[in-house]
Amino acid sequence: MNLSRILISALMSIALLSAQAPAPPPPAKTAAKKAAPATADQCMAKTKAGDQCKRKASAGSKFCWQHGGKKAAKKA
Repeated sequence: MNLSRILISALMSIALLSAQAPAPPPPAKTAAKKAAPATADQCMAKTKAGDQCKRKASAGSKFCWQHGGKKAAKKA
């Protein structure tokens, strides 16, 4: 009899502890991307998605061939 009371008491304690501790929320998915810092020879243009262009800038320019190259350097 004593053993059954101890077992019941232990099981109830475990049930209470598990009921009191809610499960942690799942990790949030972030849509924002952290852009890598720009290097001196990287194109300074932004893509339609808002990220920085990954191409190398044209010689004497801040932009790659697709984003204006030397023409863009004269405007900037």
